[in-house]
Formats: sequence, structure tokens, C-alpha cells
Amino acid sequence: MKIGVLADDLTGAGDAALAFERAGFRTEIFLWPPSGQRSRADVWVISTESRGLSDEEAGKRVRRAAGLFRQWRASFVYKKIDSTLRGPVRAELDAFRLATGNPERVPVVPAFPAAGRTVEGGRLRLEGVPLHRTAFGRDPRHPLRTDRVADIVGDGFWIPDVKDEKVLRRVAAEAIKGKVRSAVGSAGFAAALARVLAGNRHPGESRGPGSKAGSKKPFQTLDAGLRRHDGIKRPPVLLVSGSAHPKSRAQLGAIHSLENVFVVSVPAQRGDPREVLRSLIRKAVREARRYGIRRFAVTGGETAAALAGALNVRRWRVTAEVDRGVPLTVSSGVRDQSWWVTKPGGFGREGVWKRAIHLLAKTR
Repeated sequence: MKIGVLADDLTGAGDAALAFERAGFRTEIFLWPPSGQRSRADVWVISTESRGLSDEEAGKRVRRAAGLFRQWRASFVYKKIDSTLRGPVRAELDAFRLATGNPERVPVVPAFPAAGRTVEGGRLRLEGVPLHRTAFGRDPRHPLRTDRVADIVGDGFWIPDVKDEKVLRRVAAEAIKGKVRSAVGSAGFAAALARVLAGNRHPGESRGPGSKAGSKKPFQTLDAGLRRHDGIKRPPVLLVSGSAHPKSRAQLGAIHSLENVFVVSVPAQRGDPREVLRSLIRKAVREARRYGIRRFAVTGGETAAALAGALNVRRWRVTAEVDRGVPLTVSSGVRDQSWWVTKPGGFGREGVWKRAIHLLAKTR
């Protein structure tokens, strides 16, 4: 089974890759423009880096990526979207539906109950609050005036109500039973689909990455905080935060006493977003090269992609889960490996960076 996944930014790609890796598939993540002809992965996850693009440019990238999946002969294609419907979603989904050429009604499931995102009566709620009445509805690039999903993504899709994880799993099973060849949704829906697809590939078996078929070995998960006296000689870690979200700043504050951690973050008072990002990446690259750093913890998909591009890192494999939806990845297709933990701004528990640094310290 070959599965293609499209995400509009790098943190979303990592989240989606983690969902399929946990289900037992071999995954690989590619930064735009992708080059995966020698990849042996079951699942190709391409970050189109299209969230900040115009409708026209975003649609072009989706069509091109879908074309790569056709050449690869993918049997199933998933379009991962932000669970708050940020970005040029409608243009991307129009391009996706045309490029995949599927006559059936493609399921669109932005719901992610574990993260407080539900769809009720066709309307998207965040912790019970209508989408357009939250901060996400006031996105400066793509403000939303409604919480009605069909008005945002367009007509002709199957948009089921999903209020909890049980319903999410049932929708995933119905979609696969209906033999759809493509689907759209959140990282939560990707995880539900991945479990169904894995069960179809190996009926009655539970697999984990690196384990033999039929084994019960779970995917590696970090569930402990940083232990200061565990005998590990800690390599330097560069933490780069491109998010001004209050939660991101609280997460940074939780690591102030850790050794061998270099922090580069955006200023509290932000200017032009493009110049702020360029300045942030210049500082991060300078620190990485000065201290020979090969372990990175990054907040923000745009920031992660810009840093990776500046360091000429374009492919990754998932190796562990730091926190819910937060993967540890290792670069692939290069001689000098580097290890990355990426997450969206405003996402994750307060101690996420402590756990990330602990796991990064173990990488060799």
C-alpha cells in the first residue's frame, strides 16, 4: 500500500506523518519542492508550504504534488488541513479534488476532538465556541466570517458531524469501507484513517515501526520529564520559536534553567512578519554553525521550513513521539544527520520542550 499525504506547512506534515507512523507505516517527510524517488517509505508526506500563498499559487502546488503521487502510484491520498481551517483552504481543496480525479464525494473532516475541535450541525467549534468568534477566525491573512464548514471549503464534499473520538473512528471506517481513494481533514482524522488502513493491510495484527508483523511493540513515546542526573552528556540543542502565542512563551519559560540549550525567539513587539522571520533565521543559522548544533526544537511551521531550507535539510523520518502530535524526526538523504522536534505555535503542554530536549539528548 502506498499513501500520499499533502500538508500546507512543515509542522502539519510532521503531525500527519506521526499519525501514520504510529499505525505501523514507514513514513518520510519532504519539504517543498520534494525529491523522493529513492524513498522506500510506505507514506510520502509532502509539505507544500502553501498556507501563506495566494489561492492561485497554492492550487498550483497542490496539483503538482498530487501529480507526483500519481506517478508514484499511490493507492490513497490524504490532504491534511489545519483544524481551524486557516490558509487558502478552498482553493487547495478545489485543486485537490480535480487533481485526484475522484468522482465520489470526498470526506472533509476538520474535527479533532482530542484538541477541542468538533463539528456539530455542519459548524466548526473550538472548545464549544464558534470558529469565527475565536482568535483563529481573525487570522490576519485568511479571516473567517462563518463557522459553517461548507461555506469555507466549498460544496460537494461529505462533511460529517464529529463530536468525539468514537464518532471520528466510525467516520474513518465508513470512508474506507466506501472505498474512497482520497480524504481531507485534520491530523486527528489522519490518525483515525491510518488505523483503519493499517488494519486492512494486516488484518488482526498490531504493528509498530521497526517491529515485526503481528508484534505488540508500541511506537516509542516519551512520557517523562527531563532527568538532570541520568548520566547523559547533553549535546547542544537550538530552540527556535517563531510564535508570539502566549502558550509558546510559557513553554519557553519552562526551560530557562536547562543547560546546553540555545534559544532564539521572535520579539514581543513584532514588525513586518517577513523581516521578523528573516532576522530570526539569520540568528538561528549563525548559532547553529558557530556551535555545530545538529539538534533543533522549532515552533511554527513557517519557521521550521525556513530554518530547514537555510540548513539544506529537506527530508525526515519520524523516530518518536514527544507529545501528542509532536514528533521527533531525523534528517534523511544526507550525510550529516540532524534531529528535529517541530510543533505549531500555541500547541502542546507547558513541559513539551523539556521532554523534547530530554529525547534529543539521547539521539546518536
